[in-house]
Amino acid sequence: MGELDKTRQTDSDGKVTLCIKISKNLLKKIDEVKGISRSEFVRKAIIEKLNSSENTTLKEITLLRNKINSLEKRVKSLEIELKSRSVSEPLSEDSLYRFCRDDKDRKIISILRENGYVKTTDLETVLGLKRRQITNRLKRLALVTKAIEFVPGYRNGIKKAWWLIVENK
Repeated sequence: MGELDKTRQTDSDGKVTLCIKISKNLLKKIDEVKGISRSEFVRKAIIEKLNSSENTTLKEITLLRNKINSLEKRVKSLEIELKSRSVSEPLSEDSLYRFCRDDKDRKIISILRENGYVKTTDLETVLGLKRRQITNRLKRLALVTKAIEFVPGYRNGIKKAWWLIVENK
């Protein structure tokens, strides 16, 4: 930067001189604007741009805040719904399907309803998923439905299986 940039001169009204390079065509367009000097035109254009940029940012922030508030309300209502269910009052078998995210979850529920239990290794071949993916799905379904549980030991002669605990009414 040149020496002039380091020692800027301020007018008596507190304004600083700003030098800009623009094309001749742009200068010609500015000169065609009636009733305003070049300096005033540039000054107003800068102020307008800064204000519109500030307003755009404020609008974006407001939209994001509204979306966050909406999501917080949805999460709270889901938490309330989950807390209102207790393990002593499991869901009916038919209502289990509403917690399924896709066909693979529905297949897991179908097998559980049919057999009363399912082993993760058996689901690997049926669903074509890895054991960790199946375990994650079963854990999520168990959490939201309160009607599936994992028994690491033996139950009815079967070891390490997920069991459906829905009571028929």
